[in-house]
This record gives sequence, structure tokens and C-alpha cells, in this order.
Amino acid sequence: MLDDGTPTTSSREQWALELQVLKLYRYLDAEMMEGNYNSLRLNKEGHAIFLQKGLGRLSKGFISLDMRRPWVVYWIVHGLAVLGADLPAQPSVASIVEFLATCQAPDGGFGGGPYQLPHLATTYAAVASLVSLKDETALAVIDRDTLMSFFLRMCVPPEQGGGMVMHQGGEVDIRGCYCALVCTHLLGLDTQLLAERSGMVDFIRRCQTYEGGLSGEPGNEAHGGYTFCGLGALFLLQRLDVLDLDSLIPWACSLQASFEGGFAGRTNKLVDGCYAYWQGAILPLLAQAGLYTAEASRRAAALRPSPEQEAAAADALVSHLHLRLQTMEDGAAKNKTDYMQAMEAENEAAAMEFKRNYHRANQQAQHLREGLDRARSHAAAVPFGADALAAADLQAAQVEPANSLAPSDATRAEALQLWLLAACQLESRKGGMRDKPGKGPDYYHTCYCLSGLAISQQASGRVLGGLGNRLVDVDVACNVAKAALEHARAWVQRLQQ
Repeated sequence: MLDDGTPTTSSREQWALELQVLKLYRYLDAEMMEGNYNSLRLNKEGHAIFLQKGLGRLSKGFISLDMRRPWVVYWIVHGLAVLGADLPAQPSVASIVEFLATCQAPDGGFGGGPYQLPHLATTYAAVASLVSLKDETALAVIDRDTLMSFFLRMCVPPEQGGGMVMHQGGEVDIRGCYCALVCTHLLGLDTQLLAERSGMVDFIRRCQTYEGGLSGEPGNEAHGGYTFCGLGALFLLQRLDVLDLDSLIPWACSLQASFEGGFAGRTNKLVDGCYAYWQGAILPLLAQAGLYTAEASRRAAALRPSPEQEAAAADALVSHLHLRLQTMEDGAAKNKTDYMQAMEAENEAAAMEFKRNYHRANQQAQHLREGLDRARSHAAAVPFGADALAAADLQAAQVEPANSLAPSDATRAEALQLWLLAACQLESRKGGMRDKPGKGPDYYHTCYCLSGLAISQQASGRVLGGLGNRLVDVDVACNVAKAALEHARAWVQRLQQ
């Protein structure tokens, strides 16, 4: 991160992260120079073992997830599906289905656990889990009639602002629109009725902010997760036309860090592995809808600095901060001299003023020294950043892309995959994926890192690290394996015959 020499909590955390990532990418660069690409190998077996263990009894440290138990099932079942790995023998598929059935409320929807209040988010997690099992017995658990009734009860009428509440008496949130609409799509229910009752299209349109992204509700800050939810819902309704894509696309592209290669969820925030899906799936989804054109790609690429421009900007900032620091140190020295002279002249008022000025200048000089250190560190790191490494040809394997994207998008896809493989896996090669270096692995990040990696592969046609890293194709809008979606839709068709 290039700042102006005024440190903040975020800029210090960003600097610390860049130093950790730099260490990983320097090592990777040295290994690749020797023809060794092991650091880019996806640890499929380790991730599968990590996920499989989570379906059994969890330790007391997971008590905070008690109201999100269907989510734990989804993260694990979907993660294993994306890896193409088997479910463990125990607990059995039947017991997983039985557990999710106990989370279903008599009047529709699924709660976070047995006898808990039905909630749109956990309903999505439960339905997506049951779909991901590719088992008709699992699908038969879902009471489609009461589920649709539950969704309609959660609708806020357009004349009252529109959207959907997450649960009875709960908050209105764009996630609710997405979760309910994906479930209706997966199960062949009436998506148009749901959209009309909730004024969904206009509600989502009003969530778009001046930045270009979407917020959780009108008037809030743009966020990657909310943006994807709104985009996914409009995609399923075939109403992406209501959004200003000329502002949304550059915003989404701007949140991919050129050094790390990963995505941040909001402006001026650190990257996080999970946004490989929430942000990384935005352009593939638009491309699938035919709305992300080569011209849009060129415009977005023009706003993204090249590694050479990044290096030039870092060098210019180093020179600028060095000059400011020298000026500030000279000012501090002069104030110190003036203070000593005022003390000798017994001019106490002037002496106190010079003393305050000296301490103020000294403090500002310290901030500038920190900023100068960060700028020098960034300038030295640019050649080892994800964009620079991707531009230097990482020898990704080629597969048939789902969409025809421009070369600049392929480079960004490789930078994202580099981040996921080299920074979001553990250096010890143990299983599980993480938010970022320095963090531990968890089921949530493993699930969404894998989803983001799979979509990056299938959309760009590039598989970094070789074909051994190829993952199962994922439905971009619903985030379930394509084969599972097709199985569910075929089951629905048989029901309707």
C-alpha cells in the first residue's frame, strides 16, 4: 500500500501483510527459477481430510457456530464436491440428511439448528447442502410448498421499501434476496412471484452506491459480499440491466490487489481469501450474461496500474517522502535551536512555543520515517508481486474457458490463483485454507477459496500449477457444483411431470 506518510491502523496492517506475502512470493520466485513449481500445487488430499474431519463431533471452541450449523455442513459438503473428493464414511449421508431435516421448521425454512428460528441464510445453506449431496432422498426432505410460503412471508412489500427480511422480525438485507432466490431457482419454485412480492429488482438497484458496488441496504457502504448477492439475484432474474455496470466493473477490478493478487471486500481494506469468490466471481458472472465485453475489459485494465507503473509510483513516493522528511527534520532542528536561545534569553513564553513546535515536528518526522520505510519496502517488493509474477508467464495449463475473456483478465485470473495457492494454503502443507498469511485455516475460508479458485479456472481457461490443480466446475450464481445443480433440476422436472 502506498500511503502519504501518515500511518493508520489499516496501513500498518497492510504493510505487515505485504512483508509476509513478499517472503512467500520471493521463495516461490526462487523455486520457479529452478524449475520447481511445488509451491503452486493445490493440496487436494490435505484439504479433503481437513474438511472430512469437520463433519463429526466438533470441539467446544465451535460453540459460536451453534446457530449456523447448516453453514458448517454446506462449507464442508460443497468444499468436498469442488475438490471432487468423497464424503467420509461417518457420519453417513443419511445422518447428514437427517440432521438437516431436524433444522426445517414446520411452517417452512431452515434454522441454524434444531428448533431454531428459520432464517434465509441458513435456509440457503441447508438447501445448497442437500442439493450438493446429489441424493434424491436428501432433496425429498425439503418441503417445497412450506418453503415458498416462508419466502413469501419474508417479503417486504414494494410500497414499504421492498427487499426481504432475513427472519421474522429481522433486518432487511440484500443477502435475503439472494438466498431466497437461489433456493427457488434450485428447486424450480416461482422466482418471478418472489421478485414481484418483494420489489426485489428495484430494491437491489437502490443498493448500488456511488463507488459502483452494492451495499446491504440502500445508503450503506459498497461491499463485495453484498455486491455478489445483488448481482447473483439479478442474474437469475435476467435483470442485470438495472445496474450501472460502467461503475460496477471498475470498482470490482480495483479491489484486486496488484501485489497480493487477492481481493479486498471494501475500499482501503486488506485482502481476504474468501473474496476470491465474492469478488472474483463478479466478472465471470457478467461474462456469462454477455455483459462483460472485451471493451469493458480494456477499460477496466486501463485503470489498473502495470507493475512498471507501480514501481514508478513507489520510487516517486520514496523521493517525495525523503524530501518531506528532510524538510521536517530541518524544521525540528531549527525549533530546538530557537528553544535553547529563548531559554538563554529567559523568554519563557517563546521557549514553550518553540518546544511545542519541536515536538510536533519530531512526531511528524517519525510518521514520515515509517512512511518512507513502507514506500521503500513496497518499491523493492513490486517485482515479486502477483501481477508481476503473472505477467512474467507462470506457465499455467490451458483448458477450454467457459467465457471468452480478454488477455488482461487471464493475467488477473493467474494473479488470483497465485494468491490462493501460495498464500492461502499453509506453508506446512497441512490441509485447510485461510483468510491470509498469519491466520489459521477454517471451513468457511476453505470453501470459498476453493470456489473462487474453481471459478477462476473455468472462466479464464487457465489452471495455475498444472492440470492436477483442476477443480470441479461450479455454477457461478448459486455456488454449487454444476453437476449437483443439474441433478436437482432434473429431480424437480420429474416431480412436475
